[in-house]
Amino acid sequence: MKVYTTQSGYMALLEEDVNIHFEGCGEVWDLNIHGSGKVFGWQVLMDRIPSRVNLARRGINIQCNLCPLCMKEEETIQYLLMYCEVSQRVWDKCDRWVGLTSLRNNDIVNHF
Repeated sequence: MKVYTTQSGYMALLEEDVNIHFEGCGEVWDLNIHGSGKVFGWQVLMDRIPSRVNLARRGINIQCNLCPLCMKEEETIQYLLMYCEVSQRVWDKCDRWVGLTSLRNNDIVNHF
C-alpha cells in the first residue's frame, strides 16, 4: 500500500511531465516558508493552479475564461497574480501593511 506525500505527488507529476523543466522550481523547495507555501509556489511555477484557462484546457466546461475579479483578460495564474488591477491593489495593501516599498517584476519566476 502506497502512502501519498507531497514528495510522491511531486514525483508523479515529474514522471508525467518528463520534458518540463521550469527555472526556479527546485529553489522553491529550499525556501524558508511553510510547506503549503512551497507547494503553492511550485504549482504556480508549473502552471498547475486551476485557473479558468487551465480548466478549459483540461476539458472542463467554463462559460467565461475572463478573470472574475476584473473581467478584462483571460484568467491565467500569471494574469491573476501579476497583472489584474484588483490583485495589484491587494498586493499594494499588503506591501504597505508590512512596510515594503518595492517595484514588482512582472515575471512570476523572479518572485520566488
